[in-house]
Amino acid sequence: MALAAAGEQHVLFLTQMGDVFTCGINDSGQLGLGDLQDRGTPEKVNFATQTTVKVVAAGHSTSAVISGDGNLYTWGCNNYGALGLGEKAGEENKLMPCMVSTGMEETWEVKQISCGDYHMAAILVEKGRSSSSSSVPNTSSRHAVGDSLSKKSSTKVLTWGWNGCGQLGIGDSTDQSTPQVVEVFNGGGKVVDSIVCGAAHCAAIVNITMGELEIIGQLWTWGCGVAATANQKAHHADFPRPLHLTKKGHESVEVFRIAAGDNFTLILDGEGSMMLIGANPINDNCDEGCMMPLNLQNSDIKGVDNIVTSIAAGGRHIGVLAPKRFPASTLF
Repeated sequence: MALAAAGEQHVLFLTQMGDVFTCGINDSGQLGLGDLQDRGTPEKVNFATQTTVKVVAAGHSTSAVISGDGNLYTWGCNNYGALGLGEKAGEENKLMPCMVSTGMEETWEVKQISCGDYHMAAILVEKGRSSSSSSVPNTSSRHAVGDSLSKKSSTKVLTWGWNGCGQLGIGDSTDQSTPQVVEVFNGGGKVVDSIVCGAAHCAAIVNITMGELEIIGQLWTWGCGVAATANQKAHHADFPRPLHLTKKGHESVEVFRIAAGDNFTLILDGEGSMMLIGANPINDNCDEGCMMPLNLQNSDIKGVDNIVTSIAAGGRHIGVLAPKRFPASTLF
């Protein structure tokens, strides 16, 4: 398998050949197999036309994939218009992959997709300028995968679905059944490098160029109060805004990877250090602070330095990949 994505109770697997297999609970058609029967073993998803897939993502009861030619397909639960198929589709669940129209297919392609509980967010790039030659798959979240983008790429962010907490980032709380452009990121020297969805919030890594000034790895958040603002008493944020992160010496943090749980965002900086923003996934409160560093050296894992290379998040749990130290004598 090349990649995998996990929803609430179903899993998508992407093979090296670009085929998609699914298994798990199928009460909303989230397996994309044309019925509502659960599967205990993976089965291949068939598309209406011959399609090679390069990206997979999963939400609560939804599934999404990006084809090799940059088109987006979704299926599963369509509550609140979560699949982005428009008013004519209603809120009827879809048991097979359906192509989502962005209205910009001639000049823009979908590069990244992330699924929240009942909303989705996508990054579009201009065709022919999608990524640098050295890009690698971004598997920083259970919700989203895609390619890292070149700093010179032009991007657009689209969102749709449930918007009760402003998680679509379009300035209101109205649900949307078709993809909406998040105007905050439209131009202005902003390149959105990565995006993730929590249950009712979004977070993005943004690179900004203003003349000779470059800001790399800036964190932007929006949606559900605590997860978007790092403030337990804050109202929901219906516009994306930068969340300034600093270290002890007041040096700005350059965000390298992000992952989202139900009500928190996990941050990995370029030095391999982690930070948690939002509700503590263990006890759902912010008594210890809504923005806290995570230190592996305080754990009971022996032989692991406080340096992390990759992160992932589920609804109420996190996972990290960390290199293990070995005694020098074992290296020879």
